[in-house]
Amino acid sequence: MENSNLETQLSEREKGILSYWQVLIKESRTRKLIESWESLFEDRESRYEYLDEFLDAFLGMQIKTLREQRGWTQTELGRRSEMHQVRVSLLESMDYSQWSLDVLRRLAKAFDLRLVVKFEDFGSYLQDYFEFDREHLQRRPFGKDLIFSHHERKQAVTELLMEKKASRKPRKAVAKKDEATTPALFILEDTSNVTDLNAWRKKQTKSNISTQLTPTSKVLSYELTGT
Repeated sequence: MENSNLETQLSEREKGILSYWQVLIKESRTRKLIESWESLFEDRESRYEYLDEFLDAFLGMQIKTLREQRGWTQTELGRRSEMHQVRVSLLESMDYSQWSLDVLRRLAKAFDLRLVVKFEDFGSYLQDYFEFDREHLQRRPFGKDLIFSHHERKQAVTELLMEKKASRKPRKAVAKKDEATTPALFILEDTSNVTDLNAWRKKQTKSNISTQLTPTSKVLSYELTGT
């Protein structure tokens, strides 16, 4: 059988994806968007065409975001990656599709980052879509890596401890009683955090979801109505 070798038990990664979906499905706006994807993805060719276009847009946007994060011009990035400025501009256009590992490796080296190329299941697309913004696309070069740079790690840990200390509030006695009867919040296990999602929800209360989140009219032209 085709799926005979697939694990029947959920992995921690899969639990994280499912938890992320459970958070999103509770919001009417995101639920409608997810339902539109479910309908679109039923057709094999449609889902691959859609996600290929999203991948092109994702790569183009991240290249531009990483370049601007470092304060570089397209000419400077071209010099560091041994490409002409015109080529860099084309890569950042978000509809470029002739990607090669050689080009991506050169860009990774120029940005001083690790290149990751891997296969994913379709459910992981949810997080990619809802984290398609400049904040989530930025990455630290090796010299400022939070793990391999002792100075950056120490500074980051200190900041986290200070934030945690500042956010602490005295707990009322009644709070413990309420906790026992209050439904548990869906916590994202190994995906991202609820804080970003809540911030996004607030931002969406007075805006149209398809307009706010669409990276290119071509990629996400499939509106909530399904037309």
